[in-house]
Amino acid sequence: MNRKVCAAAIIWMLFLFVTAFSYDVNKDVKNLGSNAQDLAVELSGTETVTSHYDGYPVGTGTGKDGKFSSFSTGASGGNTKLHWQNFNDGSDNNINTNQSIHVGWSTADHSSNVRDMYWTDGTGAKKPGSQVFNITTGWTYTQALSQLNASWDNIFSPGGGPGSTVTITNAMYAVVNNHIPLDSLNGFNASLAALLINPVPGGNTFTVSAGGSVSRTISGVAAGKYVVFRYDVSAPADSAQVTDFVQVPAAADIPTLSEWALIIFSVLLLGLMTYYVIRRRQVAGSMA
Repeated sequence: MNRKVCAAAIIWMLFLFVTAFSYDVNKDVKNLGSNAQDLAVELSGTETVTSHYDGYPVGTGTGKDGKFSSFSTGASGGNTKLHWQNFNDGSDNNINTNQSIHVGWSTADHSSNVRDMYWTDGTGAKKPGSQVFNITTGWTYTQALSQLNASWDNIFSPGGGPGSTVTITNAMYAVVNNHIPLDSLNGFNASLAALLINPVPGGNTFTVSAGGSVSRTISGVAAGKYVVFRYDVSAPADSAQVTDFVQVPAAADIPTLSEWALIIFSVLLLGLMTYYVIRRRQVAGSMA
């Protein structure tokens, strides 16, 4: 094995894990509070955001016209903050009371729990009293049973403070053959809407207490397919009405990208170094 072959193997194997699967989240968010300019979402832990969706361009006629021209992601304490800014709706460029927006993101793994979510002003600061309660579906998949288990884990902790009981209503799902692009994962995708007619088993309306979790099992899901969930989220004193669209793959629960990349790279690098040490000794021995 020469140097070029080793390098190609490393790149190829990392590429396989980068493209193994994605976890896609889109949210319709209706402002129930005072006028705002931007939206921030804080995900628990360190997340790798691979893609984002910034809203509908002005003039689409969707009733949710308005797009953010700026998106950023970065560390916030030990968590990951996503921030959509510079909103444009072709009018006053404010997210007015009862106005709806649409944002979304994809991550490299399936841990995308929302820890905090709130409206911000033109300076990027949190609007006083603003709190958008949310739970994003997590998942595990058991290929031997063809079962996908969805879980709603209420880790929501506004500003690091106490959470609240969150209510999930109209939780529906669909099993699809192919990955739906992030910008099509919404209620205006007529084909998707026609598929989202299956209530999640065990009751599609339920509450999740602060720090609690509720699970639902979807059976008959073949490996390689995708499951799309749609549900509404609400809580007392909520500053928004949120409808979630979440897409997860029927794939085995595997280590995250960063873990795999570190493991594979370390093993291949060690193997490469060992090869060259042995090779140099062989060459030195033959010249002695």
